[in-house]
Amino acid sequence: MTGTSPTLREQTRQLVADHVAAANDRTNGQRRELRAPDAVFHLHLGGEELPSAAATAEALKGVFEAWPDYHVDVVRTTVRDDLAVLEFDITGTLATPFPLGDETGVPTGVRARFGAVDILRCDGGRIVRQDTYVDVVAMRRALGLNGTPRPAGPAPAPIAEPLNQGDDMTADTTDALARTERLAAAYGAAWDAHDLDAIIAMHTDDMVFHLHLEGSDPVASPAVRDVFAYVFEAWPDYHCEIHRTTVREDLAILEYDIVGTLEKPFPAGDEMGVPTGTKASFGAIDVLHCVDGKVQRKDTWVDGVAMRRALGLSA
Repeated sequence: MTGTSPTLREQTRQLVADHVAAANDRTNGQRRELRAPDAVFHLHLGGEELPSAAATAEALKGVFEAWPDYHVDVVRTTVRDDLAVLEFDITGTLATPFPLGDETGVPTGVRARFGAVDILRCDGGRIVRQDTYVDVVAMRRALGLNGTPRPAGPAPAPIAEPLNQGDDMTADTTDALARTERLAAAYGAAWDAHDLDAIIAMHTDDMVFHLHLEGSDPVASPAVRDVFAYVFEAWPDYHCEIHRTTVREDLAILEYDIVGTLEKPFPAGDEMGVPTGTKASFGAIDVLHCVDGKVQRKDTWVDGVAMRRALGLSA
């Protein structure tokens, strides 16, 4: 990785703003222009990657047709050079049936809200890869698949971009990058080893964990330890297969598959998974905000369609 470039960071920040504006204008052509021709888009809801800007534009056309009042409210934006993490709420009123994995949502007449995150990798002022995760519990409710949707309510106040935002590359930020690289490797290894003491030792005293499923509130230390302990208790053969790690000076993104056999009831937002006796896997992503070589905040998003299958909540 080269030194932090103010020009690159500002270019990415503007690209993110244009990305949001195009979504809210529902201008599919502009969205296509924001992407490299061979840009990859992956909506992590049990589906496959779309291999081009043209394929992505066609898919998004269907979204805008189904949700004619589709709107994005930005919750938090984190930009590091050519990488952006965009946390947002989607609001809208479903107008036509909409597929979600093995299910099909139906119009409810309610303008609903559900959370999502985009991981945007950029190059040359264009998006080259977009990975999107959605709060599937809230989305299913918005699609009429899990009770009556909750009305959208007011937009959340945007959260200031966290942690250090210095644009000058110094020895300190170079050291921070090295620390975060070591932290990301050790953190993933500790999870795979079920080493709870090592995991907790890599957290700051004020660490906060948020599993982004409606009904799962952010958890602060020291309660985080109990939450993580139950993961290993419920999934005794829990295995973490990391397939991509992206690191900046105070940010680490771990993309991985959770593999295991559920042996105890397990909460998924406002639902409860049940043991099925079958080893299953589902994708997830951790966004780790780091300070001085430790995790200060961990936001976890999952492929909700695959997760519900693994938890015995769908066919």
